[in-house]
Amino acid sequence: MKTDMTETSLDAYDQLDLTTQQQAVLDAIKLLGVGCIADVATHLRWERSTVSGRMNDLKKVRRLFFAGKQKSKTTGILSEFWTTDKKFKVYKGQHYMF
Repeated sequence: MKTDMTETSLDAYDQLDLTTQQQAVLDAIKLLGVGCIADVATHLRWERSTVSGRMNDLKKVRRLFFAGKQKSKTTGILSEFWTTDKKFKVYKGQHYMF
């Protein structure tokens, strides 16, 4: 059962310490602007499964925000892209960021 969280609870999530891997993924996405699993994995020279797990962790603690879908530079496959900017707006029906 999902419950609504108060702003103070959500703010507490923002204060959580990150693991070294989580911080590396977050830093890579900040550097790239937006990133998908494959592109971040290529940038960090890590396995995609490692990046995927850390990105899921970061989504749960509200450090990553959906930025839209576009083709990955690494794979050429339509992928979900994520950003660290919570003010990034994706409009209904929008699939491509650029």
